Amino acid sequence: MATQQALPGLLSATLTRPTKAAKPRAKRRPKPAVAATAPVEYTTGVDEQGRTTWTLRFPAPDRMLSVNGNVYWRTRHSLTTSWREATWAHARAAKLPTGLARVRLDFELRFPSARSDRDAANYHTLVVKPATDGFGPPFRQVITRGKRAGQVSTAPGYGLIADDTPEFLDGPHVTLGPKVEDPKRCPFGEVVVTITDLSEVPA
Repeated sequence: MATQQALPGLLSATLTRPTKAAKPRAKRRPKPAVAATAPVEYTTGVDEQGRTTWTLRFPAPDRMLSVNGNVYWRTRHSLTTSWREATWAHARAAKLPTGLARVRLDFELRFPSARSDRDAANYHTLVVKPATDGFGPPFRQVITRGKRAGQVSTAPGYGLIADDTPEFLDGPHVTLGPKVEDPKRCPFGEVVVTITDLSEVPA
């Protein structure tokens, strides 16, 4: 008969726990890339009230995620950075004016797939707001807390208007457009931004 002191050692020697088979690590799908031949258009016009307009059509730089989804903060930061940098770059390429007194911004979002349950308002936080910031002034702030205290945080801004307050901006207004014609060239969708000069119109 085994003594009480020997039981733990006896049990550990005779009983073995079943080993779990290691699960193969799931391979991540590579992030789709916007084709070099994706359509980019910059046009200037005049609306029915005689106001100057600029229209920028370009492929979405990243996913157009709804605010209803549970978005990890690193993903959120990456998305907002992509959208801000994209509108800043396209504003520069289109040679838009700077320092306008007031403008109206209209965004038309075109997705790579057709769905009827999308709500335009849900794309304001992660898509339209950072895209609007790219048209505004550059961002610069000294970090006061945490490990990065003392460092300077910056983000590009074109300077189309002085700020995105109602004094300078009407909108942004968001609508959902038709499905993109070629999702392979625009895997994240497409954006059409119409800028209307309201400088002569009282706020």
